[in-house]
Amino acid sequence: MAAANTCETGEWHQFFDHTTAPDDYEPISRRIADWVVKHSHVGCKIALVTSGGTTVPLERNTVRFVDNFSIGTRGAASSEYFLQHGYAVIFLHRDSSAQPFVRHLRPQTLLDAFLGDEEVTTAASERAEDAGAPHERIQITLDVATSNKLRPVLQLYRTVVRQERLLSLPFTSLSSYLWLLRNVTQALQQHHSSKPALLYLAAAVADFYIPYEELSEHKLQSSSGPLTVQLQLVPKMLAPLVAHWGPNLYVVSFKLETDSTKLIDKSQAALQRYRHHLVVGNLLQTRRDQVILVEPASNATECGAPSIKYSGGTTNCSSTSTEPTDTSKECSSTSTKCNDDNTQAESNKEGSVSCSSTEETSTHCKESRSVEDGVLEQVKIKVLKLSGEQKLLKFEIEEIIVREVCSRHQLFLSKLSLGDELK
Repeated sequence: MAAANTCETGEWHQFFDHTTAPDDYEPISRRIADWVVKHSHVGCKIALVTSGGTTVPLERNTVRFVDNFSIGTRGAASSEYFLQHGYAVIFLHRDSSAQPFVRHLRPQTLLDAFLGDEEVTTAASERAEDAGAPHERIQITLDVATSNKLRPVLQLYRTVVRQERLLSLPFTSLSSYLWLLRNVTQALQQHHSSKPALLYLAAAVADFYIPYEELSEHKLQSSSGPLTVQLQLVPKMLAPLVAHWGPNLYVVSFKLETDSTKLIDKSQAALQRYRHHLVVGNLLQTRRDQVILVEPASNATECGAPSIKYSGGTTNCSSTSTEPTDTSKECSSTSTKCNDDNTQAESNKEGSVSCSSTEETSTHCKESRSVEDGVLEQVKIKVLKLSGEQKLLKFEIEEIIVREVCSRHQLFLSKLSLGDELK
C-alpha cells in the first residue's frame, strides 16, 4: 500500500523534478514521435519492449555504480518474436546489453564457424578510386550448421530494416530509463490511440537509488575509508504508467522472485495493485524454462481441482485444469500486414517462426481479495513450461510467452473494436 500511496501523493513527480533528462532528450523525443506516427498511419501494431538492467550511480561524474545481473536476454529474444508476429517494436534497452538479431552472433562460436583461409574470397565489387570509397566487400564461408542457423535470422533482419520496424533506444542509468519510458509511453498513448500499443516491461529496474542532490560530484576516494551509502526507494512507476501516461495501452509487467512460495501471491498482488493486464512471473532458478501468466479471470473459462504447484510451491486455488494449446491458430491469428508487406507470411516461409504444441501448459483460477478495495475477485494463472523435447531442440521460452501475449493483445484490440462499433 505504501508504494501506491506514494504515487498518489505525487512522489513520482518529485523523482523527475530531482533527476536530469538524458543527453539529447529533445531530439530523441522527436524521433520517437515521428516513428510512432509513421507506423500508426500504416495500421501496424506496436510493442514497446524494455530490456536489461538499470545502473544506480554513486557519483554525478559516474565511475562507480550499483548494477544487477540482467544482460537483457529475455527482452532481446522477445523483440525478435514480436517482429515475427508483424509488430513494429520500440526496443528500450540497456546500452551494451543483448540485442535482437546480433545476439545470435556470439564471437566465440562464430569465429570457430569460419572455414579455412582458402574459403575466404573477395566479392566481385571494385573499390572506387576516391579516398572516401567504401571498404572492399569480403565473402566469408561458414560451416553448414552455422549458416543454416543464421540464414533465417538475416532474412528477418533485412525485412525489418526495410520496413523500419525496429527503433532501438539505449539507456544506462535508472533515471535515463525512466525518462525514456515515460516519453515513449506518452507518445504511444497520444499518437497510437486507434490501435493501442502493447507494453512489455521486461527490464530489470532498480528498486533503490541515491537522489541526485545527495551524489558526490566526483569519484569517491578509497582513502576516505569504508563507504556507507543510504539508498532511497524508487517510486513504483507502474502506477503512473497505467493511470496517467498510458491508460489506454495494454500493459505486461514481469515479476522475478527467488522463493517459489511467494511468486504467485506477489504476481497476483502486482496485478491487483496496478490494475494492468498481465503479469509474467518467473523464478530466478527456472526462468529459462518456465513462467506463469497471471491475469484477471474475466477471460477464464477453465475450472477444476483445488490447488496448483509451481516449482515446489503450492497455492490453494478454487479451480484447475489443463488445456491443450493450438499454437498454429495463435501464430497465424497475430499476423499483421505493415508497409505493404505481410511479414508473418515471409517469416513462416523463411522458417524463422517455429510453432509447436508440445509445451506443457496448465491454467488455473484463483479467488482472492483485492489489496485495493477488499473486493472478492478471481485471477487466471497459466503455467508455461518448455517440454523436454523443446529443451533438446533449443527452443526459447520467450517464443511461447510472446505468442501468448500477442494472442491476448489481439483479443484486447478486438474487444475495443467491438465496443466502438456498438457505440
